[in-house]
Amino acid sequence: MKSGYLLILFSMMIFLSITGCSEDNSSGPQDEIPVNYFPIVEGTNYKYELTESDSTGVLHTGFLNTIYNGTATLNSITYSRQIDSVTLGTDFTASESFFRKTISGVYYFVDTSEVMTLIPDSLKPFVTLQTEFRYILIPLADGSNWPVYRVTVRLESGITFTALDITGRFKNSEILQLDLVSGAVDVTAVKVQFELKFIQDITLPQQRLTAYAWFLENVGVVKMEGNSVVLGALLGGEINFDDSTKTISQQIVDYEIK
Repeated sequence: MKSGYLLILFSMMIFLSITGCSEDNSSGPQDEIPVNYFPIVEGTNYKYELTESDSTGVLHTGFLNTIYNGTATLNSITYSRQIDSVTLGTDFTASESFFRKTISGVYYFVDTSEVMTLIPDSLKPFVTLQTEFRYILIPLADGSNWPVYRVTVRLESGITFTALDITGRFKNSEILQLDLVSGAVDVTAVKVQFELKFIQDITLPQQRLTAYAWFLENVGVVKMEGNSVVLGALLGGEINFDDSTKTISQQIVDYEIK
């Protein structure tokens, strides 16, 4: 997941109340020794093959390189530092993000300063922004489901609704073939469904977008696939509804766990 911020731009002048994962209504097995689906050892690195498509076919192909390098203290919390470099078509981007792992999950830091620039000065005193979103729940097992990030909007009339709600859910275990540079290998990975529900206009029905991630024990993410809006939130920390018709596929081709 690249460094980032969650960008939500509403077309109406509203009173905002944004909540993240402080209200924990996650569920899952609590008495098991958790399997390590997210190793965070310094120097661990991954390489993924990327494919971007839409209804017309493949648009771009490229690679994502990720490495865990160093730490940073943000809001008095120590985070691991993740550096991502993406080559997609002729474009190259590099970014960093910050995450921490606890006994209850993996959390990524959200830079709220970018969000505040989108909000009129008259409304800023009424806005509270959470600084993290929960990527995965620990333990991650059959029956697990959890809130990733949620945006609740309260109109001046007093009407409250959830404008954006990202959730995670354990779906099943699957056998995958990984085409690594060292050779093809079959593995059993845990499949997680991420669903993004949103309302851009209260006069329109709620919309749903979906993406999936596969986690391998003691390795981490080996595959991601689905709607680009959802993966943009998870990988880049930003929402862009202009790309809602695009899909992204990301599959590991090489890795080194330190």
